[in-house]
Parts: sequence; structure tokens; C-alpha cells
Amino acid sequence: LDLLRAKEEQLLQQKNDDGRQLAIVQEEISIVESQITRKLIASMIRAAQDVQHAMHALSRLDVVFARASFGCDWDGVIPEIGKEGRVHIEKFVHPVLALEKEVISGHEGNAIAVVPVDLILPGKGYQTLMISGPNGGGKTLALKSFGLVAMMVKLGLPITTSRSLRGNSP
Repeated sequence: LDLLRAKEEQLLQQKNDDGRQLAIVQEEISIVESQITRKLIASMIRAAQDVQHAMHALSRLDVVFARASFGCDWDGVIPEIGKEGRVHIEKFVHPVLALEKEVISGHEGNAIAVVPVDLILPGKGYQTLMISGPNGGGKTLALKSFGLVAMMVKLGLPITTSRSLRGNSP
């Protein structure tokens, strides 16, 4: 291809040619480019499955590292999940709210803050959870937070709490 390009350049510089030789060289260049393109496409098709497997593996690794990074950034804990149905969550902080507000451990101070929430369920024999309190007291947010905890655990994400879910190890 390089030789044909050099020959084409030489013919372009010569003004005494009637253009037939230039047209022949340009046709040869086109043929060689088509052959190269076909070979490259064939190579890509042969490697497509390997590339797809590599992309899948990289995406899985990316998810693992993202989970680990989230856990490290938020001091998250990996919960213990047992068969008895006990739940022990202390000081859970909703990560989205914590990004916007200051996290405090109590109610002192005038700053708008995210107050960590606790949920302790003893397990067997208890099938009901009642949450009561005044309007604007955080009942809905607490329930949404515990739903988020359940999803985080199901997805294998470290939860943003000082204590893990406790139960007997499976």
C-alpha cells in the first residue's frame, strides 16, 4: 500500500500523463484497502466473543471494586445474615441524605442534620413492627431507610451503620 501511495504521489506530480496510469494506481489502492478492511473485520469477528467475555469480566470487577469503594468511603459493614430472622441495626445513616446534610449522633445543635436510626427485631415469635410518632417525626424516612438497608444487603453492598445485621451464620 505504501508503494502504491508513493507511485500515486509521483504520478500526481507528473503533468504529462493523461490520467490512465493514475486511475489504475488509484484502483489498485482501493482494492488493497478493501482487502485490508476485510481482513481486519474478519479478525474482529473472530475476537468478538473473547472481547465480550473480557468486557463481562471487567464489568463484574468494576461492580466489586465499586462496592468495596463505597464501603471504605462510608465505613460500611458487611452484615451477618442468619436464619433466625433477627435484625440489629444501629446508627444507620441514609447515604443520599448524608451527602447533603451533616451527620450528628444526637439532637443537640441547630444545624439541619441527618439523625441515624436504629432497628432491633428479636427474630422468632415477632411478626409485627409498629412505628408511631408525630407528623414530621421521621417514620416514613425510617421505613424507607430500612428498605434501603434490605436492598443494600441483597445487592452485597456494605451498609452504612455502626453495627451489622446479626443472626446465626448460614
